[in-house]
Amino acid sequence: KKQENVKAITSVAKHIDQFSELGLRTLILAMKEISEEEFKIWDVQYKDASASLVNRDSRISQVCQLIEKDMDVLGCTAIEDKLQDQVPETIDFLIKAGIKVWVITGDKQQTAINIGYSTKLLSKEQPKVVVNVAGSENLGNTCGKLINEGIEMFKGRSDIAVIIDG
Repeated sequence: KKQENVKAITSVAKHIDQFSELGLRTLILAMKEISEEEFKIWDVQYKDASASLVNRDSRISQVCQLIEKDMDVLGCTAIEDKLQDQVPETIDFLIKAGIKVWVITGDKQQTAINIGYSTKLLSKEQPKVVVNVAGSENLGNTCGKLINEGIEMFKGRSDIAVIIDG
């Protein structure tokens, strides 16, 4: 059964990458069977966390992590998340007006880049500095160093896009 789950995870990871390259939002589906007793114990903890007046989100997240492990991956799905009307035109107008535009997202790097193109925040001709700092010990210094190195490569250009992942 574990071998099947490894195959499913490998297949789903490949599909997630393909979906993100298309700029789609993704959802991974997984499950596990638990006993009624295990659910009742967890449900009490979840209801307690949900009713908390202090650190509710953090407590709910911690309780969810108790049950969201050792799951069997079933598959994944993807949907197109259409932009609201006039978003690309508005961003283009802001950029042409000389306003610096920053976007912070939790998307995968390729999805974020594709969204950048669809919103006209990025253009094909624009130089891009892509910084991947995941796993670095000193994120701030590593990120700053890589950004500076990237900007140095395109010295004299004022339209550099900086894409940071990690």
